[in-house]
Amino acid sequence: MEIISTLLNFNVLQHRLGKLIDGDYLLHGSKYHDLEILLPHYSFNKLYRGKNINALYATNDIITAAFYAVFDKRKGRGSSVFEKLTTEEGIKYRFNIEKSIVESSPFHSGYIYIVKKRNFSCIENDNYQSRTWCSLNPVVPLAKIEVNYKDFLSQANLTFQGALFCYEFQINYERTDFW
Repeated sequence: MEIISTLLNFNVLQHRLGKLIDGDYLLHGSKYHDLEILLPHYSFNKLYRGKNINALYATNDIITAAFYAVFDKRKGRGSSVFEKLTTEEGIKYRFNIEKSIVESSPFHSGYIYIVKKRNFSCIENDNYQSRTWCSLNPVVPLAKIEVNYKDFLSQANLTFQGALFCYEFQINYERTDFW
């Protein structure tokens, strides 16, 4: 499978992928680089109707997919809080991670896999403001985007709130043809 891009700038990539992910495709973030088939796995976040199940999750959102590509969920299980806010300028994302988790080096490089939306069902869940999609079956990805965790973190505005590290990102609304 070909790597179609190396993630450098979220605004540019969001706009490049905009028509794809607004249409027939979704994104899945993973730390694994050599996946030919994406397999359902046990979830610890109870996204699927409030249950932990074996499922494959995807999103139509580049920042969310990139976070799941670079953040080691096993080290940070239950310790991160994700918020997505709509502002006049665009969409603001905030990932709050406990200091003890950040000190354990939970970030690594990863990949965003592009998959067909027809293989997934949309999950209705008020706790998450980013659309989440679920497949109970294996899915073959079409392409992947490499995400360097240093690039990811360098685009964040880092603030501290008590024992939390807050990583904030902004995607601007202006649509420009970057191709």
